[in-house]
Amino acid sequence: TTTTTTTTTTTTTATAFEMVRAWQVREGERCGGLPIMLRGETWANLGKDLSQESCKAACLSEEQCSFAIFRADNGACSAFGSCDTSFSSRYFFENWQKVPVAAPWMADHAIG
Repeated sequence: TTTTTTTTTTTTTATAFEMVRAWQVREGERCGGLPIMLRGETWANLGKDLSQESCKAACLSEEQCSFAIFRADNGACSAFGSCDTSFSSRYFFENWQKVPVAAPWMADHAIG
């Protein structure tokens, strides 16, 4: 008898993301429109009483989140799918966009 073993290797490259300031929104304003629906919530759908760093981390871990909107006075963090317009209100907001991180090997192998 002959036994044949076949091994299949699949390589997936996961894209790493980071949060950067949403340049299209003026400081203190927020993305226009409404947050996306997550777990039955729109506003504060990423959490309440969060720090700025926790808000950004929550967006990074939520696949549908493209923009994180943080309301500084109560720590409410809301996920938006897009941010084409901005909105001014009596509250102060921080806005971040999820963007791909440059490949780490490029930084490790930079010549200079």
